[in-house]
Amino acid sequence: MLWLGLKEFFRRIYTNIFTALQLSAVFLILLAIVSSVQSRTEFYLPVKDHLEGEGVYTTSISDENGIINEDDLIKKYPEVDSVFTSYTPDVFYPDSDGKFISYNDEIINMYTPKLESGRWFKSSDNSANTLYGVISSGSGLEVDDTVSVTNVTYNQKTDPTFTHPIEKNLTVKIIGVLDEKAQVFGADTYITDSDDFRNLYGDYDESKMPLLLLSQSQLSKNGVKYSISGNKQIIKYKSGLSDEKIEALNKEFNSVSVMTLNKFSSASKLYVYEQIIKLLPLLICIVLLVIVSTVSISALNVKGGLKTYSIFYVCGSDRGQCLGVCLINSILTASLAVVVSVILMNVGSISGLLGATVIKASSLGILACAIAFILHIICSMVMPITLMSKGTLKDNLSANE
Repeated sequence: MLWLGLKEFFRRIYTNIFTALQLSAVFLILLAIVSSVQSRTEFYLPVKDHLEGEGVYTTSISDENGIINEDDLIKKYPEVDSVFTSYTPDVFYPDSDGKFISYNDEIINMYTPKLESGRWFKSSDNSANTLYGVISSGSGLEVDDTVSVTNVTYNQKTDPTFTHPIEKNLTVKIIGVLDEKAQVFGADTYITDSDDFRNLYGDYDESKMPLLLLSQSQLSKNGVKYSISGNKQIIKYKSGLSDEKIEALNKEFNSVSVMTLNKFSSASKLYVYEQIIKLLPLLICIVLLVIVSTVSISALNVKGGLKTYSIFYVCGSDRGQCLGVCLINSILTASLAVVVSVILMNVGSISGLLGATVIKASSLGILACAIAFILHIICSMVMPITLMSKGTLKDNLSANE
């Protein structure tokens, strides 16, 4: 049966090539659609869980002693459950300007920006004695280079006027270099009433000063403190608070730029839903194209090959084996479509045509193509089963005469 399937495939090679090209176009369009959806949800999914519940989206929080950090904020407001933000570590370059952002382990594991070279932080780095960092692309530094930073502290007991700083020099080993167009969590510090999840990220203006990303766990291990000054924050309240208490907390935080978490979450979801809805009609059209074109082409193939299948039947093949020949032909045609799609994707990648797009062969995109592959096989068997079961052996033998 396998040999007959191969023979039938090559006997109808021109029709099968046309079908394969059509199906490969479907695969590429599916990859484009899935990539488009993923590009619009890439930054939403990591922060999705932090947007649920009561709270506020804000920038700096101050008290009478100035800017307070995350621990002080939770201590002052017991109703606050968590603070989701990036940190500004107390380090600087000894001989130049620079911007520094540090992340806790949750954010490090949550989101990885696009890298030009090297790697992102990993949990095993926390036990290392070496301090690791990821640098912006315009800094001139490369992977495995080192850079010195200085941490300044004061002994409040012996130096109550903070006039004798204690400087500690730290060496940072570069493990990764950010891509020039990388979206960095916490890089955007400007807040408006129309913000959504996209504003939690930002591309960094390299012309100002180089950006160095650090692990907060590693910095804490080296005794480096931090602040949340000027950083965007999602402050979530504990569950079970009364409406009056929530409103009072919202007013308390209203001394700075602020948006309720419900409003911020609604704006974020609205953007995602609008983008998906825009792509939904195209996805439906593709599914209909796969079904209609596959069934139509299969009908033509089987109609033209009824006499051949009837000869197989007379020679001893039952209907199941004849359908098996159709199945092998369909699988080979769909496999040819896969080969064509892979070649076109590689050509686009090597030539740089895909570089300016968001199209990529992600696992979800491959899954969508696999579903289209299976759908093609199923639809290609509908007409053979229908036509071969309706006609008599005599009718099928005289087909196309």
